[in-house]
Amino acid sequence: MTGSRFINSPCLILRYKISKTPEKRFTIVISKNIIKKATNRNLLRRRVYSIIQKNLTSVKNGVFGIFLAKKGVEKLKFIELKEEIIGLLKKAGLTRNYERSSESHENPKLRKSTH
Repeated sequence: MTGSRFINSPCLILRYKISKTPEKRFTIVISKNIIKKATNRNLLRRRVYSIIQKNLTSVKNGVFGIFLAKKGVEKLKFIELKEEIIGLLKKAGLTRNYERSSESHENPKLRKSTH
């Protein structure tokens, strides 16, 4: 991608380019040098795609992005990976708002009125 920009985090690199088309596309690249087993690479790939899919509506139009995995990414839990991806998107200025996880927003129990 010529004319693209980079944003770094501890375990991922986001390489992105903004175009005038309304499409939004993302992919993840995980080298064999980073994660040896294909099953673990595929697990990480599925997790990243899941996070992106849930937050795609908040991403601006015309974004083409590539997430590049770094060493240590296999140790991240799902929540940490989600925070890192959303943080990269926000840092790059590619999001309007993002969907917060349901785990962080628990509904308080409603109390019945005694009146």
